[in-house]
Amino acid sequence: MPDHSRTYVERMSLAAKRMQKLIDDFLAFSQTVAMEKIFESTDLNMLLEDVKAEFSELLDEKNGKVTSSRCGTECNTLQFRQLMMNLIGNSISMRRNMFPCH
Repeated sequence: MPDHSRTYVERMSLAAKRMQKLIDDFLAFSQTVAMEKIFESTDLNMLLEDVKAEFSELLDEKNGKVTSSRCGTECNTLQFRQLMMNLIGNSISMRRNMFPCH
């Protein structure tokens, strides 16, 4: 298989995994709306890496960069992931063209 084809297949596979994660998170969210808030020990670095992967093409296109410190906490993982998605997505879409997105 040519390299460019392999790259496309890998990207589609990663997109399918992210879509499955999104579906799982949506199902978890629909269950937690009626239940008490669940806080769990979370590696925020892994969560942020997942979010960055979802925005990787857009970040590359806009010359964007996401940096963070090493951290972990107890939180509602679904809500924190959504927060990161919103912050990064808004940062990319609201940036000025003359400045890199960082």
